[in-house]
Amino acid sequence: MADPSRETHLAELAVALHAQRSPDAVLAAFAGAVPERPDPIPDDERELWARRAEILQAALENAAAHEARTRAEAMLRGLIEQLPAVSYVAKPITGDPIYISPQLEQLFGSKVSDWMQGFDGWADQIHPDDREEVLRRYTAAVAAGTPYDGEYRLIDTSGRVRWVWDTAVTVFHEDGTPQAIHGVIFEITKRKLAEQALTSSQAQLREAEGRYRNLVERLPLAIYIDALDATATSIYNSPKNAEITGYTHEQWMADPDLFARVVHPDDRERVMAALSEAHQGHGEFCCEYRIVRADGSLRWLRDESVVVADDDGVPLYRQGYLLDITDRREAEERFAHLAYHDALTGLPNRVRFRERLELELERAARDRAGLVVLYVDLDDFKLVNDNLGHGAGDELLCAVAERLRRAVRPADLVARQGGDEFLVLLADVDPVANGGLAATGERIGQQLLAALATPFSVAGTEVYCSASVGVSLYPADAKSGETLLKHADVAMYRAKDSGRHACHVYSTGTGAGAGTIATAARLARAIEGGDLTLHYQPIVELATGAMVGCEALVRWRDGDELVPPGKFIPLAERTGLIAPLSDWVVTEACRQSREWQSRGLDLPISVNFPGTLWDLTAVRRFLDTLAGFQLPPGRITVELTESTAMVNPAENRRIMAELRRRGVPIAIDDFGTGHSSLGRLQEMSVSTLKIDRSFIANLGKEQGRVLVTTMVGLAQGLGLSALAEGIETEAQLEFLRAAGCPFGQGYLWSGALPAAGIEARCCGRRAA
Repeated sequence: MADPSRETHLAELAVALHAQRSPDAVLAAFAGAVPERPDPIPDDERELWARRAEILQAALENAAAHEARTRAEAMLRGLIEQLPAVSYVAKPITGDPIYISPQLEQLFGSKVSDWMQGFDGWADQIHPDDREEVLRRYTAAVAAGTPYDGEYRLIDTSGRVRWVWDTAVTVFHEDGTPQAIHGVIFEITKRKLAEQALTSSQAQLREAEGRYRNLVERLPLAIYIDALDATATSIYNSPKNAEITGYTHEQWMADPDLFARVVHPDDRERVMAALSEAHQGHGEFCCEYRIVRADGSLRWLRDESVVVADDDGVPLYRQGYLLDITDRREAEERFAHLAYHDALTGLPNRVRFRERLELELERAARDRAGLVVLYVDLDDFKLVNDNLGHGAGDELLCAVAERLRRAVRPADLVARQGGDEFLVLLADVDPVANGGLAATGERIGQQLLAALATPFSVAGTEVYCSASVGVSLYPADAKSGETLLKHADVAMYRAKDSGRHACHVYSTGTGAGAGTIATAARLARAIEGGDLTLHYQPIVELATGAMVGCEALVRWRDGDELVPPGKFIPLAERTGLIAPLSDWVVTEACRQSREWQSRGLDLPISVNFPGTLWDLTAVRRFLDTLAGFQLPPGRITVELTESTAMVNPAENRRIMAELRRRGVPIAIDDFGTGHSSLGRLQEMSVSTLKIDRSFIANLGKEQGRVLVTTMVGLAQGLGLSALAEGIETEAQLEFLRAAGCPFGQGYLWSGALPAAGIEARCCGRRAA
């Protein structure tokens, strides 16, 4: 019969040994609980010692199995808890949490303990607009033991809305009963925002959702584990790895050098150096690079990995993920291109030009080289837009950009400043070769003008497009990029002022920079303070020599200097002062006309209307000024250039109708220098054609006489009056009389006179 005390001892020993979790602990517990074995063993104790041995063996096997499971669980936990997602395990049917990974606090700021309190910890953080539907679907899925998949919004502890993707499956026992719910929550805020910003199609959304197939392998990234040996032997690769890289797990394991060969040659040195440093220090690795897939195509990857250690801090393996970021990098490259290039012409934009200019200035200072900056402005580009439409204007700008590109060296930079303005940068120029920097700038400027000289075919029409080019030089003109551009701009305006389709190299006498700003400021004060005055040039009836009117011409006395109109009127146009200047001229002309009327002088006055203000708003302001002085119709004549008269036919018809309604005569100034349409002249009810002085100066030649006779005849045929400008000799006067030209003005009679001089002529005496 068995000894009860022995049976109790064996039972207690079995319990004590099986409670130990490692073979060493089992042996230690056995040694402490069992007396030293006698040798030889008495017969009556043999069975007892045999039972003790069996218990010890079973305990050792149990401890070894437990230790193996613990290591496996540690590796799995390390894998799960290193993922950029929250993993969880919940009770079947109810969904109450059993386990939540610590990423919860890092990603959403919530404490694991708060969510572990029950189902409501998670539910309370769901966005109110999503909560009802998410809970309905989730509870239905877990109750039925079916998979759950859903995207919804969580509100983190800081109040920020986070988009998440939540997937869960029910794990079953062998007998088919539910064991637990395994799930994972990924933050997808960036992806959702990107989709919303780019208005991604529903098909793209479905494709993105299809990437998620299970807890790990559904991630839109490849998980990998590498050994910490010298060759970083591959231990594990998720199926996504083969999809991203084109190489299977077996290929990665068989070839330790495969990674180095797969990385793009241009990125290889950088990536391998960073990876070697991470391996040597068991540190983190984070890198973006390109790979060459097995099929030869390229992919951009984001690669992040960390070393996973055991509880004692001993490094075990390197674990990481690969994310295909090709679409993002291509989008970034497209956005970067747009940020630095003009969308219409494809040229670099002014931002890119200025950055390149600063870099080249640094290099030029270091290498003692020269730089040339050219500012190109198209002449009368507005005519193309107004007459042929903005589509034709865009077509012309693209064609101009291409010609400018071909006119310089491939290494030179051609950029679009904006509108109809372009910039050209010549870097690394020898400052003394080929006659020096100024000669080089002049030569390149003339090359650009020559490139534009051939007519363009735009919208089925042959279009001529000239330009004005300004040149500034480093180091002669300036040391900073901003000043070089400003000087080139000033030189360009000097080229435009000198007759257009010209190139001008900046010099200190160009009148740029602070001098221009100061002059503009003085002009503004002159407009406000009365330093302007009007002079009047007589208009004469050629047959009798009688004065029948006069043209108002503005004069500005700046201190002791009488500034010529050719200098301050273009300045007013560039600085926005042309509107107040024109308003002053109209007001003063109306005042003078009213004063002459009160003295019995019936003398009409012509005022020039600038093309930059030729719109319905400005014309109505002009008419309001006339009405304010209560002048009878015909006392003030509007003069506008031929080019201005021909632009924007629809708008011109409205403006002309308004002027006709108020009885204001219209004269076309500089006739013959533009591109008039006879039909338009008739539509506009013009009263006078002023023949440009350049044709009168050419009357000594047969061709000049033919042209002037034709113009006079054209005016007569259209029922208009012809007025010849710039008459200086009796011979010119006699020819014009014979040709039938009724009116004229010029130095043969008088230049522009003060109002008192005009009054004296009207009274039959000359001003003193």
